[in-house]
Amino acid sequence: MCCDGLTGLRPIYTATTAEAAEQALEAFAASAVGSRSPAVVGVWRRAWNEFIPLFDLPADIRRVVYTTNH
Repeated sequence: MCCDGLTGLRPIYTATTAEAAEQALEAFAASAVGSRSPAVVGVWRRAWNEFIPLFDLPADIRRVVYTTNH
């Protein structure tokens, strides 16, 4: 399936801090799925500076932002 294992990305965008998100990204990159998906890891790394301002928002707002595509 196309999305097997991509649930491993959830800890990144649901992290409570940018530092925790970065640790989650590194954990995903080191995982079996992450090592098979270097393009996915690369997208996150290239967009990191655009992503981390999300953590300046309150948790309730972040939740709305990352769930708008569901």
